Amino acid sequence: MSRKSELRKLDTALRELSRAVQRASVHRAKLEPLTQTQAEVLRLIVHAPGMAPGRVATVTGMQPSNVSATLRFLTELGLVRRETDATDRRSTRILPTDKAIEDTGRIEAVRTQLVLDALETVDEADIERMIAAIPGLQALTRALHTDGH
Repeated sequence: MSRKSELRKLDTALRELSRAVQRASVHRAKLEPLTQTQAEVLRLIVHAPGMAPGRVATVTGMQPSNVSATLRFLTELGLVRRETDATDRRSTRILPTDKAIEDTGRIEAVRTQLVLDALETVDEADIERMIAAIPGLQALTRALHTDGH
């Protein structure tokens, strides 16, 4: 199999793993299901509160109109709130609500436990290969961030 074909398989495997963990985590945590984009925006706001909507768009690589729609939806669910920036009254900052912080913490705990439980059923040699892949996956993540993604 060609290198390009193998790398496509890696990309597919990573996306499928991410989706499976996201779906199962939300289901197990018994929370309102969010799209992957909505969950990503919410996670960002919980871990970096006070961002302006434009900064959210830049960090996520989303179009500003899509960020606005996502923020509107998250606001309707009671997960984020807008606050006028104290230093620049023309700007708005996005903050997580207590519910968002609690829900995100719950999902992260469930996600970790879900993966640990699944790893109990995986062959030790496969676990060792996954552990060995961590530095490479971290380098890929850094490369994607450096490329403006």
